[in-house]
Amino acid sequence: MSGGVNILYERKITSEINMKKLLIVDDDALMRYALSTTFHNDTDMDVITASTGQTALKVINENRLDLCFLDVHLPDMNGLDIMMQVRTVSPETRVIIMTGSDVSDSMMKSIQENANCLISKPFELDQVRLFVNRLLSTNKPLYRDERAALVERTPFIKWLADGLRKHKRKLISKSITYYTVRPRSEDVTVLSAADILDISDGGMCIQTACRLDTGHLVRFGDAKMQSEGVVRWSECCGTTNLFRTGIEFVSQASVVF
Repeated sequence: MSGGVNILYERKITSEINMKKLLIVDDDALMRYALSTTFHNDTDMDVITASTGQTALKVINENRLDLCFLDVHLPDMNGLDIMMQVRTVSPETRVIIMTGSDVSDSMMKSIQENANCLISKPFELDQVRLFVNRLLSTNKPLYRDERAALVERTPFIKWLADGLRKHKRKLISKSITYYTVRPRSEDVTVLSAADILDISDGGMCIQTACRLDTGHLVRFGDAKMQSEGVVRWSECCGTTNLFRTGIEFVSQASVVF
């Protein structure tokens, strides 16, 4: 196969409203072929493949991609540099990093900050197809409990982002107060304190001594933040009495830090 864009099948009609566009970037021709054939029969998938980083960048700059399979090691450039370009050009694109070798701590940090998933080769193609279909179900967010179960039963998934975030999160360490509104009891509020661990345009993670259940409404109303959010997951922090909680904003956040 050539080093250019390898269209293994006749391109599907891209004017269809629900068409998903996938880019597969790998210098291994068998890997490109295997992944392409896996998604070819999905009527809502338009698959493009590339064998070099330069070709991948051209595709990324000329197309609106829903998903990018990206190998770490390419003949002309580092796959993680391409990942950063995807994040710059198309922040909404899901990125799955592929590797057949170990990654360093610095590489893992970059992957966790900019990708949605890290998978190791070899992997089961049928399981990858099911995982991708779930990943692209934008109306069904993947939250903590399902994420943990998916990683446990799918050994090739080495890392999976919390909630499959659409927004890049900024690490931060700030204290804040909030009101908890219990479901179906909007007249009952509880004032509590928390530490913000990270934040984005779409939500944030806090650490608090209060266990917040999924569906609880949280209102932030001090001098630092004016917003509301819904609790999406909560987990105990090891042996401590603290809880890490993921909150999705339901109103535009106004933050002053």
